Amino acid sequence: MNIVSHSGPVVPPPQDNPWAIVDSDTQTDGLEPGAYVARLERPYVDRERKYVAVPFDIAAGPQKGFFADWPVSREGFHTKFFSYKPKAKPFTAKELNAITESNPGFAARTSWNDGDFDAFNGKLVGLVVSHRETRSSYDGSIDTMPDYTFVPLDALRAGSYAIPGKRHLDGTRDESTEGTPVDLSELDGDKSNEGSDDELWGGDDDDDCH
Repeated sequence: MNIVSHSGPVVPPPQDNPWAIVDSDTQTDGLEPGAYVARLERPYVDRERKYVAVPFDIAAGPQKGFFADWPVSREGFHTKFFSYKPKAKPFTAKELNAITESNPGFAARTSWNDGDFDAFNGKLVGLVVSHRETRSSYDGSIDTMPDYTFVPLDALRAGSYAIPGKRHLDGTRDESTEGTPVDLSELDGDKSNEGSDDELWGGDDDDDCH
């Protein structure tokens, strides 16, 4: 019996190694604190936990399509959770109002009350991103997670919003940052919404949600 020596695994040249993982592939950080334009995707209802989850992506600016290639397992990092527990309803109502004001001709609260959640698909809304610290359940380390607040697009245009400071584990929060006007002229020609032209641009907290 001939024994052939083996010095280790055969490693193909980098150009022939499509499964190689490089530093850029392991980057999993989300959006930096700031103001963005979100395009809502098809929502789904979790009756057990009493919320409607609304995934979204970024619709304009340098971060447009930011979440397009994120895996499904990380959808929670770009999802707004609308709780319908009694104490959370006032917060949910406020953010539904922001969607209504951002989409002329669309009544977000009416669609919500009718259970017509698919009507939210493709709608635009202003998005304010802030951060909060959480304790990892795996090793006890401190992780940073995003908090999302919906605001009317006109608030972004006018700079009439604030970016909350980071919320720490001990309950303290850094100072908030006053908003600055955001140029949304890119959206003037954006007709990719599934609704009619009339629905788009007028053509003819802190409970269970974040």
